[in-house]
Amino acid sequence: MLKSICLTLGIVSVSFLTPAQVPATVASKITGKWLAPACKPRLYGLEDTSGVQVLAPVYEELTAQDNDAWIAAYYGKTGVVNSKGEWLVQPVNYPILQYRAGKMIVQKKMLRKVTADEQLVSYRENTDSAFYFGVMDQLGNWLIDPQYNYLALSDDGSLVFGNIYSNYGYLNADGTVLVKAEYDFADFFYDGRAVVSKGGSNSSYLNALFAYESTSEKKYIDMRANYWGGKWSVLNQSGQLVTKIEYDYIRDYNEGRAAFNKGGIWKSSKRYDASGKLISGRWGFLDKEGNEIIAPIYDYVYDFENGIAKVRLGERIFWIDRDGKEVAAPTQFKRANTLNIFCDPGFYGFIDQTGKWSIEPQFIRAGIFSEGLAAVVPMRASDNVCEVATDDNTDYESLDDAYRIRLLRLGVRRSRRYEPVETVIETPVRRLYGYIDASGKMSIAPKYDLALPFQQGRAYVCFRDKWGIIDKKGNWIVQPILDWPPSMTNSFERNQRRSYSYLYLGGNDRGKMKEPVAENLQYDVPYGRDVSIYQFQEGMGIIYKNGRYGVVDTSGKIIVAPLYNTIRHYQQGLAAVELNERWGFIDKMGKEVIPIAYMSVGDFAKEGLAWARYSKLAANAGDVEQYEDDVFYGYINTKGEWAIQPKFVYLSEFSEGLAVASVDYTNKGYIDKTGTFVIPPKYNTAYDFNNGLAWVAMATLDAVYIDKKGKVSKLYIPNKKDPPQENYPLVWREDVNGRIGYQNNTGDWIIKPEYSIGGLFSKVE
Repeated sequence: MLKSICLTLGIVSVSFLTPAQVPATVASKITGKWLAPACKPRLYGLEDTSGVQVLAPVYEELTAQDNDAWIAAYYGKTGVVNSKGEWLVQPVNYPILQYRAGKMIVQKKMLRKVTADEQLVSYRENTDSAFYFGVMDQLGNWLIDPQYNYLALSDDGSLVFGNIYSNYGYLNADGTVLVKAEYDFADFFYDGRAVVSKGGSNSSYLNALFAYESTSEKKYIDMRANYWGGKWSVLNQSGQLVTKIEYDYIRDYNEGRAAFNKGGIWKSSKRYDASGKLISGRWGFLDKEGNEIIAPIYDYVYDFENGIAKVRLGERIFWIDRDGKEVAAPTQFKRANTLNIFCDPGFYGFIDQTGKWSIEPQFIRAGIFSEGLAAVVPMRASDNVCEVATDDNTDYESLDDAYRIRLLRLGVRRSRRYEPVETVIETPVRRLYGYIDASGKMSIAPKYDLALPFQQGRAYVCFRDKWGIIDKKGNWIVQPILDWPPSMTNSFERNQRRSYSYLYLGGNDRGKMKEPVAENLQYDVPYGRDVSIYQFQEGMGIIYKNGRYGVVDTSGKIIVAPLYNTIRHYQQGLAAVELNERWGFIDKMGKEVIPIAYMSVGDFAKEGLAWARYSKLAANAGDVEQYEDDVFYGYINTKGEWAIQPKFVYLSEFSEGLAVASVDYTNKGYIDKTGTFVIPPKYNTAYDFNNGLAWVAMATLDAVYIDKKGKVSKLYIPNKKDPPQENYPLVWREDVNGRIGYQNNTGDWIIKPEYSIGGLFSKVE
């Protein structure tokens, strides 16, 4: 999994325009200072033990393999690189999962191979394709065709394979079967030995995850439901068992020794004792012949490295040699690999319209500038690390109730492959939002769970799970007593860890981001229209309390007490309200000036008209759904009078004097304020007018732009050359690999796509 503060994807190779090459018609619209939030990707490189850079951080991901080889994600593809930056395997479009001695495990999507047995597997019945694993050489030739549901290379060239039923076995290097797939778990061969297990209730031991059910009851629960471990044994390279008995758990061999456990939690469904402590059993070590060379007397043991292993017995933590004799603690370890993977962290900053950093990347989250301020979450010093912090002196028995534990593997390995230390303790972190000005200076201190953009000098913020309204100095206009509106509540994942979330970047409805690996944000930011509930418009803001909506003005005075099921924002001095499934309008004094009698309504446009959905039969009977065939749309004025009688089956709001309308559900055209079609209803799709042009499409023709007389524009072609957007002179776009850059209206890349995430430009000066 990609470890990145931002979503990190590849870059496409294209030619880019410099700022001097921006077409004059577009460049002339970019005046003043514009800034956009952007997140640079987290990139990885190599450094030696003294911290000297060996390989520049240009890769989206690096995974250590053997003999100076790293699998590298690069420009959206995957290859194998050495420490000199030379490609041992050129980047390709398919995933390379493992590399050993010139051989690669490759995953390929193919038509699903269906057998009589597989037809019984319900979750496969409705899929046309599946991913299969095979082996390639460095030149891309198939050594073993992709035919397995799982495949992995051992250090000695043998292969672990798995079938559709998640049973595992072993193949020889030439692909012939060494051990048939009969085990619930089968690990690589290390030191000529492989650890296997049968009888467990779940085959994926690598993903065993435990957590406290509650801090008050102090009970552990298994997040994978029915996990316990079965019977564990050891195989030699001929596929024969070398262990005399079966164990409750065995870890891989390292330096000729394998840690084993008797009486632990993986034996049965009982995982904790009466005090809430995990039942751990006792640990010892096996030699390569399967003998218990070190008796199971320890509470916990770590793997051997450089001839010694750390163990715990009661409160004592000390070291033993290969025969179990206590030895002095080591001063340092001799490392087989002198190179470390390091990263150039990806954070949010703000770029100007030329693509230069105006405010350097230094934030975990960042939103658009609005009225000179932008909501941000400042980073911390600990955010610069590439990996989640670990403590290899802490194991699953010594957790404080405030922590959660993740056991990526039930034990700790320090091997020549340098996997991450596998006992990971994570402390919940509460991230807080503040506001910066255009210079990057913190204008309002970070103290909010969430902070939305400023509008008319006011911003909605969440403080300790309640919403309030502040001014631009951070003073409370409305104390934090408001509730979460339902649509916003559904868009937030509160108290979630490492979940996918969305960042409100303005426009385009949805800005994407991935939860930072090292972060546990208290709340995720909503996106698009979900945040439109809590904002000001025409000097009025929505409030939500006890399941009802009301209105306040910019002074914080309650104009309308929370009593409506729904309130929309004011347009032309009126706000649409809903009560008991009927709609009407109130003015800025809270008076119902248009009766609450309509099935649904739109907002008032500049023309002073709003569409309304109405049925005489439904109005008389009080049943909305029963009379759908009698429902028609018309337009009412600000007095509630029918300006255009309800005779349409579809209407939009007016834009630039025209509105989309239909009388047959299929063909759409444009009417004027008298209700007359001035552009005939002949389009399957039709959008509002903007700057004198509208996007339309027929079923048999490509989309085009038309003017207000219905004439097709020859200057602009959808998706090739769009009309300029005055409010956003540069618009973010994704390239084919998902990186974000900025284009003008002709589709030219003005700022090349090199960001993980990007937001819309906002004028700050």
